[in-house]
Amino acid sequence: MPRPSGSQESRELSQDCEWRSAGRYRWSAFGIAACLLLAAIPVVKATIGITYPHDVDQFRDIAAAQVVADGRPLADPFYAGETVWYNPLMALTVGGFSVLTNTPVPAASIMFGVLFNTLVVVLFVAVATMLAGPWSALIAVAFVLFCQSYIGLWVTPGYSPWLFATNFASALFYVGLLLCSSTGPGSRSWRWAAIGLALGLTFLAHTAPALILGICVLVTIHTVSANAATALRRLFTVGIVALVISAPFLWSIGFRYRFKIDNWDPTSWVWPPSDVSVAPALILSTLTIQNALAAYGLFLLARGARRALQPRLILSWFCAAVALFVYGWIQQAYSRQLPAVVPQFHFYFYVRAAAYLASGVGTWRLIHGVTLLVARNKLPALFPFLTTAFLSLGFAAVQYPKFLQREDFHGYVTRAVAMTEEFSATRLRERLRTETGYDAVILAGPTDSLFRIGTSGRRVVAVKTEFSNPYVSSERRLAAQIEMMTAFIHHDLVRFWPLADKYHVTHVLLGEEDAVTFDSLPALAEAQQISTGGGYVLLKLYKFPLEQTPAARVRGQ
Repeated sequence: MPRPSGSQESRELSQDCEWRSAGRYRWSAFGIAACLLLAAIPVVKATIGITYPHDVDQFRDIAAAQVVADGRPLADPFYAGETVWYNPLMALTVGGFSVLTNTPVPAASIMFGVLFNTLVVVLFVAVATMLAGPWSALIAVAFVLFCQSYIGLWVTPGYSPWLFATNFASALFYVGLLLCSSTGPGSRSWRWAAIGLALGLTFLAHTAPALILGICVLVTIHTVSANAATALRRLFTVGIVALVISAPFLWSIGFRYRFKIDNWDPTSWVWPPSDVSVAPALILSTLTIQNALAAYGLFLLARGARRALQPRLILSWFCAAVALFVYGWIQQAYSRQLPAVVPQFHFYFYVRAAAYLASGVGTWRLIHGVTLLVARNKLPALFPFLTTAFLSLGFAAVQYPKFLQREDFHGYVTRAVAMTEEFSATRLRERLRTETGYDAVILAGPTDSLFRIGTSGRRVVAVKTEFSNPYVSSERRLAAQIEMMTAFIHHDLVRFWPLADKYHVTHVLLGEEDAVTFDSLPALAEAQQISTGGGYVLLKLYKFPLEQTPAARVRGQ
């Protein structure tokens, strides 16, 4: 039988874990704002003058956003005739931002990344405050922003100029947690529909956080529902709304492709530090002071989970992320005979995020207990809070020089500047968009196909397997690409045309070395050079000699 809310256990729970802090929000808000301002300065500076990103994943995302901006949101960004296979919400958002701001998609993705990454950190603060209180949130955000365990935004939570799908999806995940934490036994249907909306949007953003959020939603329903009938009704509401929201994506991968995977590389790619062969090293690397504080925080959360929803949500979040990450090791250990849902490192992101929050809980309780013990009621009640603010800002100040040395603000910027300068020099993206039609299929090597042709919104024959449509055979496409390129460069049209017809190739893009080989042979009437520059030659194909094209034949008749 539940105890009255005013019982000694309830008061201890509130004091220990601070689910509902009694006040002093102003001081914690000041500390959080100071940390965010310190972190924002290099983040904003890093992308000034940059219009292209640095990472291959970002170029894939730009290709997906470009087809959205071109008015075909459900199209595969690389392959003609195929449909969307990667969670499309970030592409829809960046593509829409590009159209609204009248900015080229690559530049729009850079601008949007800085703005959205700031929103992600703010949402993390909101979740931490709602689930663990303002002082735990202050400590947690200091860890998120300045902790040395940050690896990169694509694998650990943090604050960076660069936009990645993992970080983008975490914003929707945090919104879902906020909605879950604000529900109660008497919550109306619209609130559960809102949770279903958040779950559906999270799935449209990325599968990994949707799985974790789905488990948190089940915990929420179980916690606040008085009986099984009420729980089933709420589960039905959440499920139906989430299904409707995610229907366009499910139509593509479920109805169109029937979930039949032909290329497992996009889902089974392994981040080297998470390879099962080095699992002991990764586990040993977690033996840090910060993780000891996280363990203490998880212990406090487990105590509070007996009676409160908020600690249950944090524990569910952490345990689900750890379980799914460990499943990745099991899947690797069994020679990948078990299906891989998404690359394993995506779950590591959410393990770290939950651990930072647990660290905030453990550190705050430790500071609170020690200061009260030392003060022995001789110092003002404000002393624990001022101590926490001082230590959090002190930690930020000590770590700030190392924060400024992150690759986000140095090596990655250098690579992004190089890509920006290259695209500016070759003007290849502009040439492809003005000199070819939207339905053009351009033959090139796999690297140029991904980095240069895909970002222009044009179709290709093949890209590297880990970035290729998992429901289409990438091996056949890559083999055909190599054979076609070899045959075309050496003017072997007998080998070239059957494959070119099969993949509807309309243009060929040659790099400098291939162009030299191609030009050393007699001219081909079937290939007309459209433009050249920056080491790239773009040619348009004709199945017949130029003077005998089908259009010319019709005019002759």
